[in-house]
Amino acid sequence: MKINEDYSDIERQIKDLGQFLETCTDKNQYYSAASSFGILNYLYCLRYGNEFVSGEVADNITRKGMELYQEILENEKSVFLRNKQFHKDTFFENFFGPSSSFLKVCRGSYLKKMKSSEKTKLKTGEDKEILEAFFKESFPEGSDILGELLERGHLFKFFDEDDEFSSSNGFMTFNRCDNAANVFLKDDVCSLSSLVTLVHELGHVYDFSDSVRTFTDEEKARYALGPYAEVMSSYYQQLFLDYLINNGIRTKEATVAFFELYSSFFYNLDNALLLSLVSDDEYRLIVGSDFKKREVISLLRKSSLAEDYDFDDNYAWTVMSGTKEIGYSYGILLSNMLIDGSISKDDWFSLRAKEFDSSSLTSIGFSKDKANKCLVKKMDTFMKK
Repeated sequence: MKINEDYSDIERQIKDLGQFLETCTDKNQYYSAASSFGILNYLYCLRYGNEFVSGEVADNITRKGMELYQEILENEKSVFLRNKQFHKDTFFENFFGPSSSFLKVCRGSYLKKMKSSEKTKLKTGEDKEILEAFFKESFPEGSDILGELLERGHLFKFFDEDDEFSSSNGFMTFNRCDNAANVFLKDDVCSLSSLVTLVHELGHVYDFSDSVRTFTDEEKARYALGPYAEVMSSYYQQLFLDYLINNGIRTKEATVAFFELYSSFFYNLDNALLLSLVSDDEYRLIVGSDFKKREVISLLRKSSLAEDYDFDDNYAWTVMSGTKEIGYSYGILLSNMLIDGSISKDDWFSLRAKEFDSSSLTSIGFSKDKANKCLVKKMDTFMKK
């Protein structure tokens, strides 16, 4: 599968977005376009060493975009705090117990043996064969999405020599001018791991393409910062891993990919739980301020609210965004319930554009206990393999 290393179409998109922003007066449309402009301009800089658009024009777009970002972020903070106890109960129920069982397996000799086994490159045409069969069985829209990306040349390689995106193997950005997606992958599609990343990003494209047709401009602007943005991408990623293991396709590599996914999940869930334990004022201070995990733990250790908790200092040096941790946590919890059938896809699609509200989520079948049951069921299925 050919990944595009030529950024000439990125140049065109940056130009189009810049022209759109010159006359745009709607703040939600402006924010969405400015976000795309900023990330594409930055990726261009990583590729070639300089921004495609720089100087006063870029500075003005960045400044106004950041002002609107802060406005949306402040609203997301208020939404989180209105539902803080619900979040705390959900994260607590799904972290303690499941995480200790998971870590026990992760530290075991069987997984270490699988991780150390040789990972072979995909054979010529194997990527296409695997994806076509998966699309046919579980993700029919994925075939058209990938076909359009390849036809447009919008499946790009991103260049990260200085590890600016060291924690990311892929991501998606949606261009509101084209109403089309760009998917960026760090590695060529030559391994199972890169296929798993690709399917995750195709889930984002599917989700955001639908949102273009069904969301208001305000809903589009806040969606990426809300707690639901990782649900559909996690859903298709997990379906893909299910498909691989159930059909005996590169089973060892697929099982390792599952454990890597859930290692990331429990890391984010741990951080999300910390965010639900700090005071309201501390939460408002942390979100969007590049607090390190160890600084948040330090705040909690000074608080009588947290005196009964034993905090994990693992990855204490990492920066907490305050929003991504929530999104990745609900991404796995809700996608598990969708796969299990505890929540219907129709009900989910009718809800996901709205601001987070615990009663609305409960009304479609979510509860911390049901989420925990689905989580344990999924983990048992894989850990018994």
